[in-house]
Amino acid sequence: MPVPRVADSELTLSGPPTITPEKINQVLAQYHSPAQGMGQYVYDEGVKHGVNPAMALAFYVAESSAGTRGLAVKNNSWGNERGNGTHGYKPFESIEKSLDHWYQHIQKDYVNGGYHADKLGKVIPIYAPRSDGNDESNYIHSVGNMLRQWQS
Repeated sequence: MPVPRVADSELTLSGPPTITPEKINQVLAQYHSPAQGMGQYVYDEGVKHGVNPAMALAFYVAESSAGTRGLAVKNNSWGNERGNGTHGYKPFESIEKSLDHWYQHIQKDYVNGGYHADKLGKVIPIYAPRSDGNDESNYIHSVGNMLRQWQS
């Protein structure tokens, strides 16, 4: 399914995949990610939760260069979620468990939950706020660019 031709801020996290498992593997390999080879798993879990797996991959790249930089290296963290761990970020036993938690968090808290936020323009100010030192508009634009670049 193609990425919709809308402003980056209007792209939704939910919906059908706009990436293939093979392309996910290719991107993870380009980053020398510890999640290399997990393309089918990333894809299947996204479909299961109704979240576009390309969004999951884009957040992973944006947050930690696909698990190769920052606290994600120590925490096995897919999306640098806040929690009781090093510097206030939740640690995970494995990347798979972190990804499962990330999909559940996005689906439960953002798409169908209290935030009522599915579009990047609403999600990013909550997920990666300026108050945490993030450039929200750059984050949104970066995710949109990745989705279009990875078009399956």
